[in-house]
Amino acid sequence: MRATLAVCALAMLAACSEPVGIQTALLTGSDPRACWAGAEPHIEGLLLVDARYGTSLDGVPVIWPTGYSGIRLTSGEVAVLDQEGKVVATTGKHYRLASAYSPSAELADLIRSTDAFATSPCFQELD
Repeated sequence: MRATLAVCALAMLAACSEPVGIQTALLTGSDPRACWAGAEPHIEGLLLVDARYGTSLDGVPVIWPTGYSGIRLTSGEVAVLDQEGKVVATTGKHYRLASAYSPSAELADLIRSTDAFATSPCFQELD
């Protein structure tokens, strides 16, 4: 009985813990507080691991909101975490990314230099 309880407790703890993996760099720089109210420019596609930029959507590098981070999971996928450490996206899934609202001059320069898409925090998983 005790062994069963210990196994159940460990399983619950594992389910509630943060993702385990190696921190990986992501492009960041869009405003983490700004979302469009509707008909924003967007792109849809498969979020992929990108060796240079961390993630891409069907080959287009993604610039995530400031404060987001990436973890390379044991599966090889990259989990994207928001400022609180919550997983908000994972490579290998399809997403609709909304364009960042009102990019700053620094963000505009980053977009130009990387040919990336800057997403707002208002995106959704399509799978």
